[in-house]
Amino acid sequence: MKKLILSLILLTGCAIASAQVNLREGIVITLGGDTLHGMIDYRTKTMNAEQCLFVEDGKPEPQTFQPGQIAGYRFTDNGKYYVSKNVELGGGQHKTVFLEYILKGELSLYYLGNNAEFDIFYIEDQNGELAMLKEMPVDATKIDRRNNIEAAYKMMAKSPRATNMLWTKELDLRNVRRITQTYLDDACPDGKCEVFEYKAKETPKAERTVHWTLFAGYAMCGFKTEGFDDDATDFYPGVCFGGGVDIYVPRLCKGLLAQISLDYCHASGSKTHYTTQSELDIKIGSLVTKKVAQKTDVECNDLSLKGGAAYQFQQWKAQPRASIGILADFPDGPLKKFYVGEYAGLGVVSPLRKGALLADARFSRFNISGTDVKYLTFTLGYQF
Repeated sequence: MKKLILSLILLTGCAIASAQVNLREGIVITLGGDTLHGMIDYRTKTMNAEQCLFVEDGKPEPQTFQPGQIAGYRFTDNGKYYVSKNVELGGGQHKTVFLEYILKGELSLYYLGNNAEFDIFYIEDQNGELAMLKEMPVDATKIDRRNNIEAAYKMMAKSPRATNMLWTKELDLRNVRRITQTYLDDACPDGKCEVFEYKAKETPKAERTVHWTLFAGYAMCGFKTEGFDDDATDFYPGVCFGGGVDIYVPRLCKGLLAQISLDYCHASGSKTHYTTQSELDIKIGSLVTKKVAQKTDVECNDLSLKGGAAYQFQQWKAQPRASIGILADFPDGPLKKFYVGEYAGLGVVSPLRKGALLADARFSRFNISGTDVKYLTFTLGYQF
């Protein structure tokens, strides 16, 4: 067990030490309107607003652009688009930042995410005037709310539905996008308004850190059967199925993930073994030793809760993955006595347009009252 824990610590430490930026395909728009193609570091919403780390195609050295040094940048895998703008942050403070461009039309919507404080939204009319909206705290007064929506309320006066939503909806990203879209639908019933929403067709893995999994497959349970003459470990065939969760941490290390799973294995079989018996042979008048075959039925039913770390090599279409961790086995059912063990595994992840296919082989081991129990499982699964 000490060796296993040490291995987990070393694995995590190596992954942290090799942590890298999360580069994804994108473009940079210069102040002169030129488009540069390359890779952009995808970070948190706060860091995306503060800088753009860019590696241009054909150039080895990265460049870091601050707001105002470029017109904007855009990720080509999910359409997220950031533009440089000098905006008010509240209290008379102004700052040039990268705003996320959400909607474009008669009114355009921009978003400034802030991990420490409340998010800020900016609605822009066709004259370039900006109305600022802040996400309000739960205990905000009616006066505070009225002052917060006043400028946006005037811009959306042509749409009673939108102005009503400003009063009744919480001002988070989902609702502010809906409010702006409602205004555009009401103000442009003939469809002449150009509405452009920069939104991924599916959420990239870099944004979805939690992935649920289901799996099933073949299992082999092995242990030394008590009372047998030989010392061999006998393996019995069976089935295994279960589910779990994979938690990726791409901003710490691109291929590192934590795993938690609950699986059930059932295996059964029989073993033929031989015992020696002495009988009196009347014909020869002496004892004769004979081997007598005996057949014993064996059945294994194990519920295991596993937790550990894995590393997934994401540079290929079929992505190898190695895992290691500890387990708690409940041979008598849940919420009863359990036994601690360890596991190690090798597998392959094949990403699809949505989700991924999993093929995994795991070796698990634990000890019950001095008897080593071993499981070897081969499973196929799906990652949502």
